[in-house]
Amino acid sequence: AITPSELADFLIQKFHNFAIPVDRAAERIQQLILTRFKEEHNILSQLATHIQWIGKRETQTSRAAIQQFQHDLNALLKLRFYEHKTALAHTERIIQLSDPIRLLKQGFSITKVNGKLLQSVTQVSPGDVIQTILEYGELISTVTDKSPKEDLDENNT
Repeated sequence: AITPSELADFLIQKFHNFAIPVDRAAERIQQLILTRFKEEHNILSQLATHIQWIGKRETQTSRAAIQQFQHDLNALLKLRFYEHKTALAHTERIIQLSDPIRLLKQGFSITKVNGKLLQSVTQVSPGDVIQTILEYGELISTVTDKSPKEDLDENNT
């Protein structure tokens, strides 16, 4: 029969034999967990670096796009201002060429009947008073006779 001391020694030995693999397994698990944490930490560090790099690249790309847009907008504005300046100068020239005073200086006259611009012989009758404006004055005339354009064409042929 086994004495209590022998049983205690036996159980201690069995516990020791069982504890060693459990301790080794615990150490291995701790080592694996530590290794896994380091790997995950490295992956997260790489991802953080990658995200920062992508952010910087996107910022640079956006900044370049904005600068290009500003350049294009400035060029377009300059072009539009030039076009409008040219159109304004053209309109100014047309106004200058159409200025009645300029036309009078070229030998043309402006004729009115009853304060209205006379454009056709059909607007007057013999006896009507007409006003003819010249460069250096005006004439007041009385219509004595009129010849419509078709009569003038017959006389020229």
